[in-house]
Amino acid sequence: MPYATIAQFVEKFGRDQAIALSNLDDPQAEEPDGSVLNRSLIDASALMDSYLAGRYSLPFVSAPQVLIPKCLDIARYFLDKYAAREDVRQRYEDAIRWLELVAKGTIQLGLDALSVEVKRGENLPDFEPGTRVFTNSTLKDFVGE
Repeated sequence: MPYATIAQFVEKFGRDQAIALSNLDDPQAEEPDGSVLNRSLIDASALMDSYLAGRYSLPFVSAPQVLIPKCLDIARYFLDKYAAREDVRQRYEDAIRWLELVAKGTIQLGLDALSVEVKRGENLPDFEPGTRVFTNSTLKDFVGE
C-alpha cells in the first residue's frame, strides 16, 4: 500500500501537472491517469520501505504522516522520465537523505514505541537450553574410570 494517495499527489502538485506527468502519450488528456500515478506512488513507497525495513516492522498499521510528503516527492521525480527539473531533483535527493537518516536512527518517525517493533536482527540462530548430551556417565567408556 502506498504511503500517499493520488488525491494527495494532485493536491500537492496540481491537477495540470498530474495530467501532464501521467499522460505522456496523450497530451490532450483531460484527467490524470490514475494507474500511472498509482504506480509511481507504489514504486516510491517500495523505495522508502527499503530504507525503513532495516529499522521498523513493515507494513505499518498506520503510516506516519511524515512519510506522505517524502513519498509524493519521490513519486514526482519518478514520473518526470525525460528531464527532472532542478527543484524536483533536489526534493528527491532531500527525501533520500532523510530516509538514510531514519534508517540510521538519527531521525525518528514519531511513532509510539509500543506500536512499532524495532528490528534488532533477523535470521539469527535460535538457542534452546536442553539436557546435556555428554556427561561423565555417558562418556565413561571413553574417559576410563
